[in-house]
Amino acid sequence: RLDPAPVRQDFATATSVHVGMFSQYYGKIQDKLSDELNKAASTSDCDIALGPILEPVKQQQQQQAATGGDKEGGDAARRQSGGDAIASTSGGGPSSSNANPLRGAGFAGGQMVERVQQDEVILKVGVFHPEKPQRKMQEILVLGSQRLCALRDKIRCQRDDIAKQNGLHVPSGFFFINGTFYDDMRDAQAVRYSDNIMNFIQAKRSQRDLMYHKSYHSKRDSATRSEERLRRERHGGDYQFSQANMEDTTFSELEVKLGAGYPYVYCHQGCCEHRIAFLDLRVVHSEDKQLVSEYPRVTFQRFERRYKCMVCDYDEGKYVVYGNARAQRSPCVFCTECYKSFHLSQSGERLYDGFQVYEYPSGVPRET
Repeated sequence: RLDPAPVRQDFATATSVHVGMFSQYYGKIQDKLSDELNKAASTSDCDIALGPILEPVKQQQQQQAATGGDKEGGDAARRQSGGDAIASTSGGGPSSSNANPLRGAGFAGGQMVERVQQDEVILKVGVFHPEKPQRKMQEILVLGSQRLCALRDKIRCQRDDIAKQNGLHVPSGFFFINGTFYDDMRDAQAVRYSDNIMNFIQAKRSQRDLMYHKSYHSKRDSATRSEERLRRERHGGDYQFSQANMEDTTFSELEVKLGAGYPYVYCHQGCCEHRIAFLDLRVVHSEDKQLVSEYPRVTFQRFERRYKCMVCDYDEGKYVVYGNARAQRSPCVFCTECYKSFHLSQSGERLYDGFQVYEYPSGVPRET
């Protein structure tokens, strides 16, 4: 049994997990489970009820002990040969053969390759649709040692594509996690979105304090004043929101709550807000990708259904036309051929004016 977490009156509650300390806690849990498995078969001597699984585990341990000698020898030889290969490639000495294969670095194609550390943690982040918050758009795996801006670079939203196509792209954005605004200030033209929100919070608190001061000193009994004080504490009290840069913060510095029921916020392009949630947290294992350059990894990507051309009803839409009196509706989706034949001459000039045309979002590139 783990000691209960202390009760906290802020965004981080008893269900929060500190990402940077997870691997240490994970090791303690594993050691405790091992100690319990080595106790007597009687559940009365065991701190955890493992009776149903204790006997199969013992049998499995006996089988591994019987057949483990040859297997361990083969594994040791393979590890030795692999370590020698890494040492010879990277210029290391013979001692490099005893290093853990998950640690250190090597060379591939003449470039330095950083490997994932053995005690590294992996978070699974879910990104949801801005207008349909129950629809999950992406699942992304990130390392605890990576910075928040690496996650933002992997999030795909069609509003980014539309803004880039029309020259309206804004590099600003922020994550809101546990009362802290993590702004993306890597670009020189970026704007700190959270400044306006902090000013709004401060203005609202000033109004609240003024109203509370007037009501507190009015002719009211002590019971009413106590109720107002409790209501004020229940609605946030004087919690201090903070600001930071996402390019200066790693995931290991965060304390998050796991599960889709504890969402956080990602805001970009001014007003496009996505729910994000930390769905899973675990320690890296041998089946994971072992290079740092392979993270963040998109493991799930939902593709939006595209509209067909509303003229030929065959090809996919490439252009969206607004305000065209000759079209059957506004907006109207055209494929490339129908748009050219309906709006352009053979030389590529417009046949008439009075409409606005935009390129249809090209969708999200598939992860390779």
